[in-house]
Amino acid sequence: MNHFDAFAPWLLESRKNYDLVLFDIDGTLIHGGHPIPGVLSLLDCLRAENFPFLLLTNDANHSRLEKAQILQRCGIQIDPNEIVSSGQPLEAYVAQHHLAGKTAYILGALGNPCYAEAAGLRTTRDLHKAMDADLLIIGESGYDWEPHITTAVNFLRKHPEKPFIVPNPDGFWPGKPGFIGIGAGGVARFITAILEEAHVPVNPFYLGKPFPPIYEFACCYAESFFKRRISFSRTLMVGDNLHSDILGANRAQMPSALVLTGVTSVTQLERASEEYRPSFVFDVIDREF
Repeated sequence: MNHFDAFAPWLLESRKNYDLVLFDIDGTLIHGGHPIPGVLSLLDCLRAENFPFLLLTNDANHSRLEKAQILQRCGIQIDPNEIVSSGQPLEAYVAQHHLAGKTAYILGALGNPCYAEAAGLRTTRDLHKAMDADLLIIGESGYDWEPHITTAVNFLRKHPEKPFIVPNPDGFWPGKPGFIGIGAGGVARFITAILEEAHVPVNPFYLGKPFPPIYEFACCYAESFFKRRISFSRTLMVGDNLHSDILGANRAQMPSALVLTGVTSVTQLERASEEYRPSFVFDVIDREF
């Protein structure tokens, strides 16, 4: 019996309780470049039953088109429009704070096409132009850390009032076997800690899980995409990570299902405090908390 043998029939039987299902991607649907056993049949079933679902990811390093292509190479046929990324709420932030046309200094990648440019921002990664930027955005990978982090620290030291945006709050991500990569959230908290020591308090604004913007965006997007009313209390979040998927769902007052397919072990689950406890847990058998 695979990880989704218990989950799939339970979800279909529980359909009347949910308007929408949100699936985390990495560690929930794919692992090591391959689909988790049972995922392909699960998604086929949901489509056959017209059961609305979207994929929710903190990966703002890739555009939705790029992420869909990654999934397709893993054997999962997903349309880019079925993906919600932590880069997308940036558009609402730009509109709310009247930042359209302003220049963002960006560390690292932010998708191709770029989420910041799609939100109406001008962008620069030029160290010589960074200090004149209107806001700072922390992306992922692909940059020389020392000069860019030093520049970002000094930018915020000079302009602590300017927006400090972090689409992906994750401190790390699974790398090659036995290793982890440092995520944008980890870089942001490193910058914050340095500035605190320098007596310059700054507050990063996080867009992705477990913070509200991605959930608010996902539900609004789902209403437009599926042309139906979507309620937070009737949206099921399915993921493998207590610190992003489950905590975020609990904060948004969404029911949640933890699948033990990725980073969370049974021991970690048993030791988790109430705010990290999922509504349901699925391993080889299903257990309800």
